[in-house]
Amino acid sequence: MLRLDNVIFNRGGKRILENINIHIKKSEVVSILGPSGIGKTTLAKIMSGLLNPISGSVFLEGNILKTPVPTLVLSHQESDLFDWLTVEENVGLVGGKKNAEKWLNIFGLVEYRNNYPKTLSGGMKKKVSLARAASVNPSVIILDEPFSSLDEKQKIKYYKEFKNLANQEGVAIIVVTHDINEAYNFSNRIIFLGGNPATIIDEKIPTGEESSSEKRDLVLKNLESIGK
Repeated sequence: MLRLDNVIFNRGGKRILENINIHIKKSEVVSILGPSGIGKTTLAKIMSGLLNPISGSVFLEGNILKTPVPTLVLSHQESDLFDWLTVEENVGLVGGKKNAEKWLNIFGLVEYRNNYPKTLSGGMKKKVSLARAASVNPSVIILDEPFSSLDEKQKIKYYKEFKNLANQEGVAIIVVTHDINEAYNFSNRIIFLGGNPATIIDEKIPTGEESSSEKRDLVLKNLESIGK
């Protein structure tokens, strides 16, 4: 579905990402886990076509990705809503009003449908952004720190909704996060970023049986190369 081959990226003459190789399959939910500042958002933008690597290639459904396409959606860490559109108009911008109605209900946004983004809290804006990402019938959704402003109960609910989207519609979902529990609770596979410049240092398939201490120990072990 989405493949990165030997991707390298520099910023201001500094190497940020080194030899990134990722293959995301249809219906897979994959977390990219790493600490803040390591280059996860940069990687998300490369995967979505918003940034071009200096070397290497990105493929979507077998074709080289050169520009953003409607079937690949990135939900940004920052608010990416259009301030001049209502909640309903933002959510239905690409997927249409009928599909927007479904996701307005799922994310508890029906009563805010006529509100403009400036009247919403940070958490509500994030819900609108997530609802819009899900409503456009994409083949790939990239979520950059998607649930950071939501409480645990809401997180669990939306984990389930996005997993259902992957399982039922065949959507590939990529979650960029620094949250250990989020990666383990949400993903079929975890890709660890570490080092300086950042590269893939490990992969893990969660079993659902790991204790909190086991998760922490594994992450510390895998990220010990940061800064070396």
